Amino acid sequence: MRTIRPLKIRSDKLRFFLKWSTYVLIAAVLYVFITTSAKTPIKPLLLIPFAVCVSMNESEFASSMWGLFCGFLLDSACGKVFGYNAFVIMVLCMFSSLLFLYLIRRNFFGFFIISAAAIFLHAVLDYFFYYAIWGYENVGLLFWRTYIPQMLWTLACGALLYFVGKYVSIKFGTQIKILVEEKNDGSSEE
Repeated sequence: MRTIRPLKIRSDKLRFFLKWSTYVLIAAVLYVFITTSAKTPIKPLLLIPFAVCVSMNESEFASSMWGLFCGFLLDSACGKVFGYNAFVIMVLCMFSSLLFLYLIRRNFFGFFIISAAAIFLHAVLDYFFYYAIWGYENVGLLFWRTYIPQMLWTLACGALLYFVGKYVSIKFGTQIKILVEEKNDGSSEE
């Protein structure tokens, strides 16, 4: 099995710049995909799983700012109130970063679970604030015919983004070498 090797870049600043530039470029491609997809009500919101994927390997603050950026892109792509998705995805990214830091392993299964939870929470909040709260008729039908397929489509396509995010994180991430040193208590047993 072939392993991914990090680039041999000596400067941490250059590595940092290349990593975040690649993330922004991928987010721009996903934004174009969302805005130019067919004019159907069901389109995958791929910025949500990508934001979770980036927050999986970053600090809480960086994850929050990345969620804010992806949320603003999603606000623009979906035509929602400016800042709604930014706030929701920022909070989701911050919590996902904390979950990956303290509770969940950084693997595909953990990403899939947290991504599914984030997509579900985003869809339920979107449905509640845009339709259910106003008391429209037959909004439950809208949830089943629009939001459920959108969640499934986003989760299925978003699973591929895990591998893209992992590749970028390994290639441009900061390399930390952990050295294990045995403690010598002074007594020698032979």
